[in-house]
Amino acid sequence: MINYIERAVTPCEFNLLRKSVGWNEFNENEIGKSLEHYLYSIAAVDDSNDRIVGMGRVLGDEKIDFFIKDIIIVPEYQGKHIGTTIMNKIMEYINRNAVDLANVALMAAKDKETFYERFGFSVRPNTRQGAGMNLKIITNLDASARYGVL
Repeated sequence: MINYIERAVTPCEFNLLRKSVGWNEFNENEIGKSLEHYLYSIAAVDDSNDRIVGMGRVLGDEKIDFFIKDIIIVPEYQGKHIGTTIMNKIMEYINRNAVDLANVALMAAKDKETFYERFGFSVRPNTRQGAGMNLKIITNLDASARYGVL
């Protein structure tokens, strides 16, 4: 049985989840504070082996802007509605706290856009909105080489 716990994941758990889906890992000594700063965070734990198998979190200003981050499900647990349950819980949190016309954003992993469309998200660009944008900060390069790398 999967148990859903409203809590932050540890840096070790975060890296284990990221590694399971082929994402880069972070220095655990550097990311602890980051993982503690959230509006809402949820972990999915398999009770049969006490293993964390999924997570999701929300960042933002508590009322106007919300950013959904790190929806990660261990591959062997995908297809069991864990991601859907996590997103439902996240959207319940946002709907309880958002003001009228609040903005909810996320960056979908490649080919996962249709999953988020089920929750009302729109793919950008579209007829009303331009492309979503992001910038990766590369700290191990000199300042002149940081931009436009990824």
